[in-house]
Formats: sequence, C-alpha cells, structure tokens
Amino acid sequence: MGEGATSSSETLSTSEDIESAGRDGRQDLHEAQEFLGIYKDFSLEPGDIDTDTTFIAGAYRVSGLLTFTAGITITLDAQNVASEFVFNVSNYITFGEGVKVEVINANVIDKKPISVTWNATGGYV
Repeated sequence: MGEGATSSSETLSTSEDIESAGRDGRQDLHEAQEFLGIYKDFSLEPGDIDTDTTFIAGAYRVSGLLTFTAGITITLDAQNVASEFVFNVSNYITFGEGVKVEVINANVIDKKPISVTWNATGGYV
C-alpha cells in the first residue's frame, strides 16, 4: 500500500452490522457527490494536448486517449480555494518527456486542500 493508505480486516457478522455499513456508505457517497457537485464538469476531445494549457478545478472526461506532448506545462489553477482536479480518461494517459504539472493559486495560508486524480479507466497512466 502507498503512503497514507490504510486497510481493515473488519468483518460484518450480523444483518444489523451490514445494514449500518450500507447506510454509512450511502452517507459517504452522498457527501462526496455534494462536495464534487461544486465543481464544473468538462469534456475534452481525445488526442494530443501540444501547447501549454491551464485547467481550473473540475472533473474532465475524455472518451479516448489523452497525450501531453513533451516539454509543455500543464497548469492547474486552484483559484485560492479548496480544489479537486479529476481527469477521467477512457484509455491511456501519456506524458511526454519533460512535461511539467504545476499548481498555481493554492491558498497555502489557509491550507485549503488540493487534489489531483488521473484516472485511466481503460488503460494506464
């Protein structure tokens, strides 16, 4: 497991335990959906991003592969608030040599959380 990951061997034995776990899971899901709902949902065309590009917080969907050309800078603008950047790609995500990913406008004084997720559902990063 990666740093900060946890695991549990908790066993649910009664129907009451299972029902309670389901209720807790639904609440967690609802809270996550509510949290992510404050961010915009975007669609990107599959293919190459071959120039320096800036993204604002949100969930980005790509139906196909996503390639970042060598030597470019990908800027993630947190806009001084807690920010989630989620890239859901249905194929491969590739980064050419020397691609830089930079987060700007992160509110370090208030320590607002910033999260970046690269999710390749049908391939790999």
